Amino acid sequence: MAQAAQSIRNSKLKRDFLTSFAQDPQKFIQTWIASQSRDLEVILGDDGRGVRDEDLRRSDFFRLPWVKEAVQVYEGLRSSGALKTR
Repeated sequence: MAQAAQSIRNSKLKRDFLTSFAQDPQKFIQTWIASQSRDLEVILGDDGRGVRDEDLRRSDFFRLPWVKEAVQVYEGLRSSGALKTR
């Protein structure tokens, strides 16, 4: 039963995502990029260090060993509702 509920939730999220994109692609991309930027800040922490623009331009930055684990932890927290949205 839990898997069915999760599957329905995932399908709705996917549908909402694609519907929003279809309605206004430009606004959707701008909003999505801003959201991804906020997510990256959360993953990297709020200690003020931040990420240099130069690092963000290099794709190898996102292949560092800690990235996969950080994304898994973040997604786990987000899925469980432990993270509060801004």
